[in-house]
Amino acid sequence: MNVLRLQVRLDAVTVRIAEAEHNAVVRRVATTDSTRIAGREARAGDLWQAVLDAVAEAGAGAGAGAADPLEAIELDDTGASLAMWDLETLGAPTPLLGAEAGFGAAVGAIAAHDPQAWALVADDRHGLGTLGSYVLARMTRGTWHAVSPAAALQTGLSTPGLSAAPPEGRVRWDAAACAQADVPIEALPVILGDWSGVVTDPRTLPGLRVPVRPAG
Repeated sequence: MNVLRLQVRLDAVTVRIAEAEHNAVVRRVATTDSTRIAGREARAGDLWQAVLDAVAEAGAGAGAGAADPLEAIELDDTGASLAMWDLETLGAPTPLLGAEAGFGAAVGAIAAHDPQAWALVADDRHGLGTLGSYVLARMTRGTWHAVSPAAALQTGLSTPGLSAAPPEGRVRWDAAACAQADVPIEALPVILGDWSGVVTDPRTLPGLRVPVRPAG
């Protein structure tokens, strides 16, 4: 059985089946200079379409539906970019932001430049997360608002917990760092250590119902 590695970045989606480099499928995502912050931005719909296109092509090429089905999707995420989306409809009218100053600065840019959108965050209707957590929400039809510990650490808003804690407790959102950046912790994704129950929804990722786990 094959593992599909899905790398999500602001300007590109890359899919590889197993470890065969020649099987890599890359879909570029159009980005523009952001008017909100020093950095680039992209449309969430373009990123999701790139995911669908890349997964479909790579899966078809690997014979995922026949003799060699997919075992899992490994999600390669980064905490360098910010997504905000409606937790119920999964719509994302606010652009994805890749901020040179970091994740917290990108959140501040939305609060300053899009007060109406930010009000929906305060109202618990919109969630915040990395690009990978947005893609995970889309792949699971909104079931999961989660992020890997590694990607959470890259946001600069989390801190490692005690080594004796269970896996999901080893990294946590840092209350002081979030308060300093004016980021409401309740709007951030769950930092998930155990991904054993995370599965794609074939209604949003056509034909695929497979486990999702962070890329190692």
